[in-house]
Amino acid sequence: MTRPLWRRLVPPALVLLVLNGLVFAAYTLPRALQVRNVKARAVDVRSELDRERAATAALRRQAETIRANAADTERFYREVAVGGLE
Repeated sequence: MTRPLWRRLVPPALVLLVLNGLVFAAYTLPRALQVRNVKARAVDVRSELDRERAATAALRRQAETIRANAADTERFYREVAVGGLE
């Protein structure tokens, strides 16, 4: 008695299906995790970049204030303090 063809082909087909799933997971899962980690790192880097840009802008404003104060001080000494004695 021989078994029908489909009964002989189902077990090897299931084994191939399972192996295909394992190989797919072995090659795809690490790559998917890597992409997810890279995306998360990109978000972190962008937020860090925004913080650094804000800090740089604040420092530039502070430097401009210092330059303006120095120019005002120089003008004060030139026009009022020393200029008043002449």
